Amino acid sequence: MTTPSVNLLAAARMARGWTQAELAEAIARCIQHTSHTTTGIDADYISRLERGLISWPAKQTRMALEELFDCSATELGLVNRRLGGPQRRRRPCVSVGRTWPVASDHPTAITGRARGRWTP
Repeated sequence: MTTPSVNLLAAARMARGWTQAELAEAIARCIQHTSHTTTGIDADYISRLERGLISWPAKQTRMALEELFDCSATELGLVNRRLGGPQRRRRPCVSVGRTWPVASDHPTAITGRARGRWTP
């Protein structure tokens, strides 16, 4: 399943003819120019952004993307999930074909003691 960031960030990158590595280098140069700090952004990080695994990068990275593409981070498909953006889908549990339970659903989450057999 594709996420909005795949459709927008990757399209913006490809429209400029940049590879993921070239975009990572451009972001690193932009951050170093504005804040005089180095960054560990690489092509793998850009790939995770485009796939939606990272939905809201650090402020410096967002600012660099906004400067490079001359649009806002939200226009690039990046969302701040803490402020009510779309939530990431839960990953299915491969071994039994169901989603992982939330920790608070577990009977020992509050008391620390089991009250019988737990079944989701």
